[in-house]
Amino acid sequence: MIFFGQNLKYLRGCKNLKINELVNELGFSRTQWTNYENNTSYPKFSDLIEIAKYFDISETSLIHDDLKNMKDSHNNRIENQYTI
Repeated sequence: MIFFGQNLKYLRGCKNLKINELVNELGFSRTQWTNYENNTSYPKFSDLIEIAKYFDISETSLIHDDLKNMKDSHNNRIENQYTI
């Protein structure tokens, strides 16, 4: 799960959300989400699936891909999807 926390921060930033807004939408505590973003803890599998669905990304990409530094069509779709 090397990129998991970094990807959560990146995706949250793409949606221009503060942690409090996001945790209210997804039902996590602020501490729990902060731990995920800092890679100090990881969600159970069912929560990982919900997070991936929320961001419209595969669980595998959420965990293993460096989304912030990818320059492909998938990454452009992510950035364009959340641009206001």
